[in-house]
Amino acid sequence: MKKIMTFLVLLVAINAIYSQNKILTDAFNEKIKINWETSYKEALNKSKKEKKPVLIYFTGS
Repeated sequence: MKKIMTFLVLLVAINAIYSQNKILTDAFNEKIKINWETSYKEALNKSKKEKKPVLIYFTGS
């Protein structure tokens, strides 16, 4: 039982580490890398330049 719990904790930790900058594949099997913007001003400038909407994700404790 201890080995199973250790494995599950390790699996969750690895997933948390790699979830922020995932490399995905689209319908044409082209790789897509997700890069999150951390600056609001930079995100707005980028969205205006690319004519795309901005998604703002708020978190708190």
